[in-house]
Amino acid sequence: MATFILGMVLTVAFWVAAWTRVPIVTEYSFFPLWLGYVLSVNGISELAYRDSLLKRMRGWFACLFIASIPPWWFSEWANSCLQNWRYIFLHPISQLHYVIQASVDFSTVVPAVLSTVFLFHRFFANKMKTNTRLLTVRSSWLVWSVIIGGVSFCFMLLFPNQTFPLVWIAPFLIIEPILYAGGMPSLLRQIEKGNWALTCSIVIGCVPKTLSALMMLRNRVSWRDARASAFRTGHFDLAVQVEEPA
Repeated sequence: MATFILGMVLTVAFWVAAWTRVPIVTEYSFFPLWLGYVLSVNGISELAYRDSLLKRMRGWFACLFIASIPPWWFSEWANSCLQNWRYIFLHPISQLHYVIQASVDFSTVVPAVLSTVFLFHRFFANKMKTNTRLLTVRSSWLVWSVIIGGVSFCFMLLFPNQTFPLVWIAPFLIIEPILYAGGMPSLLRQIEKGNWALTCSIVIGCVPKTLSALMMLRNRVSWRDARASAFRTGHFDLAVQVEEPA
């Protein structure tokens, strides 16, 4: 209960701060807001099932925050080629400031996703029965998946406006067949057994962080530095510009 209450307090407090003109607090509200989400989800899991990812991992749970940083910078590296989104600074900030703040903010990705996946997996495990009709994964499917994943990277460079979602799909098309072929745990192996609970849980677990990409526009605006952020996809441009408070 304490985990849930603390999580809700953080979420509500910093959600309000993120959408109001609170100097400094607004600029740095992203991390505590999503920390609140992580604690809230783990709290719900503990209340519903007397179990949670945080409870199982204990102190090792902090490692998930560190594990989030490299994938985020991979997406930033991919974006340097694709230019799916961009940041417009009305007043310059140092590169060190940007690197540190971005790393801290998006260290919440893996904890948030996996905590949500854990909660829904417990739910689906009790509701979904294993499908008696098993799926046979053919070797040719694995080969074609890797080929399509590789070609997708090429398409992203040639047609960035039309293929920008592939930056998240292409790595999966390559990594998942490799895990399966190597005999390691994989979604394909679960699906092959007729167990869709984990796959459905992961899809749902990624939804909150996907939606936060748009919310990021407002959260990362610095009221103190009066800068603007812009988000560009292949279909639209969206910018947020804020004047320095008097």
